[in-house]
Amino acid sequence: MTILKPLRLAVVASLLVGCAAPHQQLAQTNAAQNALYAEVVDPLDHWPTQTQFDISLLESDFFTHYQQDYANGEVYDDFPSLTECALPQERALEIARLSPEMINPPSKSATIESLSTVGYEQISVRSTPAGCQALSAVEMHTIPNMVVELKQLPDAFRHPVYIHAVYTNHIKNRININGSWRKSDLGKSRITVKRYRRDSGLNDFPVIKTTWQKTDRLKKGDIDTSRFIDKPMYVAHYVASTTQAPYQGITLIRQTVVNKTGNSIRMRWQEEDRFMNRTWTHNGTVLTQRDGVQHGVFIVPSHTGEQSVYCKDMGQSVDYFRIENTYDCVSATESSFGEEGVYMDPLLKIRNGFPSPAATIAKPTAPSQPASTFPAANTPASVVSSTTSECAKAYAAKEACGRIPGDPFGIATKLCISTTKKKFGGLNCPIPL
Repeated sequence: MTILKPLRLAVVASLLVGCAAPHQQLAQTNAAQNALYAEVVDPLDHWPTQTQFDISLLESDFFTHYQQDYANGEVYDDFPSLTECALPQERALEIARLSPEMINPPSKSATIESLSTVGYEQISVRSTPAGCQALSAVEMHTIPNMVVELKQLPDAFRHPVYIHAVYTNHIKNRININGSWRKSDLGKSRITVKRYRRDSGLNDFPVIKTTWQKTDRLKKGDIDTSRFIDKPMYVAHYVASTTQAPYQGITLIRQTVVNKTGNSIRMRWQEEDRFMNRTWTHNGTVLTQRDGVQHGVFIVPSHTGEQSVYCKDMGQSVDYFRIENTYDCVSATESSFGEEGVYMDPLLKIRNGFPSPAATIAKPTAPSQPASTFPAANTPASVVSSTTSECAKAYAAKEACGRIPGDPFGIATKLCISTTKKKFGGLNCPIPL
């Protein structure tokens, strides 16, 4: 009995250790969910750090307009001095950037088919009498974008314009995962939009276009979004005085995504005959587009603070690269990997089951890089293979979700990725998606 007692204790201990693993995983899952749903509100004057252009004057102006306009809420007759324009609905929706093609554009991905529908409750466009006449004939300006060709009033249009619209949008898609088509329903919402175009009083950016937008959920989709907090979004877009200005437009955005409220910056400029856009979000994402296609350094953080750093060459991933001028990148040779300043594409690491730590990048917005979550060098091959398989499924889901039509801010895309990962695997992928 004296000999068996230690054995019994050892067996009990081993069973307790075995049982602890699922409980530990459950605790980690609950912690991740709590972090996802936790409300975080950045200060109104807290903006992403960027070194490209000093926008402190615009940030101060945004603060003033936000304080004045945001409190108005759903007041529809904000500008009664303006005249209701007698425009056909199709033209009014085009001016308001709310046409069906703008809200639910055709998918650019072969793995997504949009089944979304939009219904309009009301649309009102106001301006001066001269402005209404100009709106009926003005040719819309097109800006390349990775989601949809953005049509908007030309920058030189100087008449005041006020738009109020209410519409419903039911976002549904067919998504192809590993050759199998699945339907995805992200629910139905009622959206209220107020847009006002007016003189700003700023020398370099004489026109300001503000947007107040509120979303109310009407029908739950495949994902339970009941714990997500709905707050109106406020956007101020500053239009440059001339097309030769260094930046044709700078947009400041304050919005709430998955209970996280913060500010984002978007800049638009031209390099020779190329249209350039770059966005910095409050969570650390940096995204550049050239002629509506991803180009340059692409930084994607996770909720844990880790970063994935990519290099895009007109939408194509670069396997090995160097960083230039903070936001640009150039191709490097495979043999140079391991040298200081040479990075490997995170997806290539997944495809190769590569057990190397993720690269860090010295940039103003980057937090310090935590320890790698890749498998250690002595991890069994079967575990690495399993992890690689899981990650492959996760990234297949990510590529399938792509840029969901009618989702310029990526909210539906994030929900789509979350759903497809749960349905098709990838939850154990160590690289942040």
